[in-house]
Amino acid sequence: MDLLAGGPVGDAAGVWLAIGAALFGLGTLSFAGRAAGIGDRRRRSLSVLAVLVSAGTVASYLALLSGIGVTEVTGPGGSITLHWARYAEWLVTMPLLVIGVGVAAGADSEQVANAAAVTVFMIATGLAAMLSGMAVYRVVWVGVAALAFLAVASFLSVGLVTDTRQGWRSGAPASPVTTLGGGLAVLLGGYPLWWAVASGAGLVSASVGTAGFVMLDLVTKLGVGVLLVRADTTAGRTGSTTPVPQVAGDGGSTEPPAADPTE
Repeated sequence: MDLLAGGPVGDAAGVWLAIGAALFGLGTLSFAGRAAGIGDRRRRSLSVLAVLVSAGTVASYLALLSGIGVTEVTGPGGSITLHWARYAEWLVTMPLLVIGVGVAAGADSEQVANAAAVTVFMIATGLAAMLSGMAVYRVVWVGVAALAFLAVASFLSVGLVTDTRQGWRSGAPASPVTTLGGGLAVLLGGYPLWWAVASGAGLVSASVGTAGFVMLDLVTKLGVGVLLVRADTTAGRTGSTTPVPQVAGDGGSTEPPAADPTE
C-alpha cells in the first residue's frame, strides 16, 4: 500500500500519527516559550521558524487522523487516495528548515532563498511523479526531483560551508551550523529512500511505514529545530565578536600592544 497515496490511515498508523502529533505539540510549546524569552533578533527568528515547522507538522498529522487531509484524485492511471496534507506540510516545513540552517550560518540571503525555492520545486515534482499515470512520465518526474534534491544537498553540505567561511576569521574552523546543514541534507534524502522501501516496493506494512515517516519527522524537524534554537549564530563570525587588538605595522600580529612606559 502506498502510504501517501493508498488506503485510509489504519488504526496502527493512526496511533503513530497521534504520538507524533503529541510530541510535536510539546515541541511547538517549547519553541514558542524559548522564542518569547530571547532578545537577540536572529536567534528569536530561528525559534519562530522552529515553531512554524513543528506546528505545521501537528496540523498535518491531525488532518490525516481526521480524514480532512485525505482526498480522492482521478488521473490517467485511475483513481487514488491522496494524503495531500503531508505534501502540503512538506511544501512549507522543508523550505523553512533550509532557510533556518542558512540563517543560522549567516549564509548569503540570495542563495538561501534559491535553495528554499528549489526545495519547493523538489517536493512539487515528487508529487507530480506520484500522480503520473504513465510509467515513463513517472520516471521523468522522479529524475527531475532527484536533480533538485542534489542541488539542495549541494547547498547544505558544500555551498553553505564555502559561503559562510568567507565571513569567518582567517584560520577559524567552520561553524557547527554548517555541519548541521550536511546532516539535514542526509535526513532529507531519507524521505524518498524510505518511501521507496515502504511504498514503492511495499517491503513493510503500512503501520511500519507510517512509523518510519514519523521517526524521520521527529529527527529532522524536532531534532534540527532544537539544534537551531540552541545554535550560537555569532561565535567566530567577523564583526560579531570582540575585536582582536593589533599593533600598527606588525604585519597583522594578534599580540596586544606594548604597555606605555610613561603610565
